[in-house]
Amino acid sequence: MVPRKFDSDPAIGDVTALDDDLDTLARDTGYADGLEYAGFWIRLGAVLIDAILLMLVTMPLLI
Repeated sequence: MVPRKFDSDPAIGDVTALDDDLDTLARDTGYADGLEYAGFWIRLGAVLIDAILLMLVTMPLLI
């Protein structure tokens, strides 16, 4: 790997490995093993739960 001349955020450290495609990196490192995309209904349920929780927090503040 060629070292970078300019690191945009030195606090992150070595980010040269992130230059590749993230999907390929996940497959190569085994990070994505066993992961599956959530379907429409699961995601819709998650959005509804998030909305209800946000309303429970914000409504008392607005009243």
